[in-house]
Amino acid sequence: MFPENQPARVTAFNRDLARVATLERGKVTLVDLNALLCPHGRFQTVVDGVIARWPDGIHVTPAGGHWLQPRVLPAVALLGVRERTGVTR
Repeated sequence: MFPENQPARVTAFNRDLARVATLERGKVTLVDLNALLCPHGRFQTVVDGVIARWPDGIHVTPAGGHWLQPRVLPAVALLGVRERTGVTR
C-alpha cells in the first residue's frame, strides 16, 4: 500500500480539506469526491460496476471520470452561475 493510501492519512487529509472549506466558506466549495469514490468510507477500485481508479489507487480512470461527471458537474455549474450572477441558493 502506498503511504498516501493509508486510511488514517486519507481521513486526516479529507478532514483538513473540510476544515479549510468551512473556514473559507464563500471562497471555497468542497465537492466530496471521497464520499463518491469511497462508498461507506472504504476505498474501492470499482464503484457501481465501473473501474474508477487506476492501480495506484489515487488517479481516476477515464471510465471513472465518466461516472463522476454527472455527479460533479451540477455542483461546478452552480458555482459558475453564482460567480456570474452573484445569486446563491
